[in-house]
Order: sequence, then structure tokens, then C-alpha cells
Amino acid sequence: MLTYEWPFEPDDVIVPQWGEFGKRPRGPVIVAHDGIDLNAPQGATVRAAAAGVVTLIRVEGDGDDGEGNAVWIKHTERFMTRYLHLQAALDVRAGEFVELGQPLGKVGQSGNADGPHLCFMTLVEGVAFNPRTFMRDRAREHQEATRGDRTAQ
Repeated sequence: MLTYEWPFEPDDVIVPQWGEFGKRPRGPVIVAHDGIDLNAPQGATVRAAAAGVVTLIRVEGDGDDGEGNAVWIKHTERFMTRYLHLQAALDVRAGEFVELGQPLGKVGQSGNADGPHLCFMTLVEGVAFNPRTFMRDRAREHQEATRGDRTAQ
């Protein structure tokens, strides 16, 4: 079973107004925010939330400019994480296996970011899932598996 950890220390805060997961009005339209925006200083190290394979490296100007510089990681057949708005210098390549906590890049403000932060996305079977719930559920699964290992001894 994989272990998952937040890409930053757990006391980091969510960027106000647009940082939470879900749909919200933006002017006359409703928009979806498929991740959460973690507030961090420009240049802070972004780390892999779990071991997996880098499936995509996106460089600003190459595809979806809203994401800016981004890293996508596939952890299992069901689970994926994405790290958006990074600085241009990324520490990994597509196809590379990364370990839990391995540096991926630095916090930036590429794409449609209004200031330096990390947009952290979690996907379950290709569908965006609230990262708070995703990480809580992975922690619970890990605790249950660990408890099961101890009782089997």
C-alpha cells in the first residue's frame, strides 16, 4: 500500500477566495476549481505526495496555459496527482519513477496564477476529487492496513 503525504508541511494554508476545491461564481459564470491552492513562498520546494510515474510535464506555452508549468504523477491505476503553477525549472522528466517526498519543482506563479502558490489536484479514476478528502481517505486506509498487519502477528 502506498503512503501519501501533502506536498508541503500540514500547517500550510489555502489561498483565500479561489483556493478551495469545487464550483463557485466568477463574475456571471460558475467555474470549477479542480484542486486546492496551497499558499507557499515563491521557490518553495514541491514534493511528490506519493511514489509513482511522471506521466506529463507541461511547460507554460505548451498546451493548457491555465496550468502553467505542471507535473502529473500516476500513483496507481486509480490514483493520480497534479502539481500546477510551478517555476520553469522542473526537477523530473516524463516517464521517470519518483519516490514519496521527492522534489518535483519549485512553487511559482505560472499559468493563470495571481501569485505564488501550488494548485494541488488529486484524481480518482480520472475525475477530480477534493484533495482534503482524498488525503484523509488515504491516511485512513494506511492506518487500517497498518493495524491489520499488527493484529496478524
